[in-house]
Amino acid sequence: MIGLSNKIRAEFEGVSENDFPLHSFPQKIQSLVLDLKRNNGYPIEYTSMALLSAFSTAVGNTYKLEVNDNWKARTVFYFVIVGLPATLKTHPVNFAYAPLEEYDIKMLEKCKQDKKEFEQQINSLKKSKNSDYTIPEMPVCKRTILDDVTPEVVAKRHNDNPKGICIKVDEFISLIKSANQYSKGHFLESLLSTWSGSPLKVDRCNNPLPLMIMNPHINIIGTIQPGILSEFITETRLDSGLIDRFIFVYPQHQEFYMWQLPNPQSQNNNYRKPSERWNDIIQKFINIEYNPSNPEERILKYTNEANVKAVTWQNSMMENLSPNKSTSRKASRFSKQADYGTRFCLLFQLFRWACGESTKDEVDIQSVESAICLSEWIEKSFQRVMAEITSANMPGDLQSQKILSELPNEFETSDVKEIVKINKFMCERSVANWLDRMVREAYIESVSYSKWRKKVVA
Repeated sequence: MIGLSNKIRAEFEGVSENDFPLHSFPQKIQSLVLDLKRNNGYPIEYTSMALLSAFSTAVGNTYKLEVNDNWKARTVFYFVIVGLPATLKTHPVNFAYAPLEEYDIKMLEKCKQDKKEFEQQINSLKKSKNSDYTIPEMPVCKRTILDDVTPEVVAKRHNDNPKGICIKVDEFISLIKSANQYSKGHFLESLLSTWSGSPLKVDRCNNPLPLMIMNPHINIIGTIQPGILSEFITETRLDSGLIDRFIFVYPQHQEFYMWQLPNPQSQNNNYRKPSERWNDIIQKFINIEYNPSNPEERILKYTNEANVKAVTWQNSMMENLSPNKSTSRKASRFSKQADYGTRFCLLFQLFRWACGESTKDEVDIQSVESAICLSEWIEKSFQRVMAEITSANMPGDLQSQKILSELPNEFETSDVKEIVKINKFMCERSVANWLDRMVREAYIESVSYSKWRKKVVA
């Protein structure tokens, strides 16, 4: 019954005109997303992905999916919410993470009380005549959500909370600038390895021993405006594979926020607020403890049918690519898409269980199909992001746009001459002047004599 209701409501809210696969989510989540759209104006893409991000943070290291003997997928995701000002990017993220924020507040209060008792114990021991005593372990303050992203702080907080943490920032570009300023880019480089599950190692000046997190679970979520995407998405970061590790949430249609009239249904005594319903779902994993001494405690496997579906989809992306330099970036993109698609398989299974719509004994074909649908939408979203960068960084005149769009990222003067000759844009003698102008306007740079490189992502 709830499924039919969600379909009708989705039609009414215009979701059917959108390319976002809301139908892939559990029915209770669909209902929640549609309520927040109707009552608060939250875009369905932002809300759905923010809920996934918060839920994956709540899961943390407690569950993994065994893909093969050497690979166990985790629910680690880097989300970037892309949108214009006044399109409600931040509100859905704050809604999704509210239960985790409340949990952190409770942990802080507990830590204060524990430290008070610890100090009382120490004072009692010091006053004791018995010199043979054991100093109790100093209490630590568990935090899940961070906004300070120096490598040392991240490692320290993760060490205190081995279940997992999330770096949650309002302005994503400030995270990038801060990371570059503090660690000269080393922190961003560490994100490459921790995303893949490699240990996080941080050397501290005041301690001869490095801090090492053997099973890192670090999520990231932040917002960014389309106009400054190019400050983050650069050729270097594309080539390193860092960009492919991020999921960009960029809706097909952008809407400015419009004030909503109260929903008459919310006055009903039987009506439960979205915040209450969301809290019921996510608390099932917030309350699960993680035992770092037994990290293999909860390992799920695919059903046979689900495994065939997942492997077929993953192989379909790579089968038409031949290994060479021109396809390396596309291959990197597809491999990461397959990787986070696998993570979504696990996440959807746990999501459905938390909503009372499945078991959590193994990953079934419905979760795999949901993961595939969402992964394919994410790729469409990424292509919108790349198109935004290209259009924002192209010169104003159509001739130059056409020439740059047909050139590879690295090219020679002869390539430009060939393009202008075919299109009859200008005489060959004018090519040198055109190249000089493109250099002055920072669209290209000189690599060596007669060789050039684009400075914008194409």
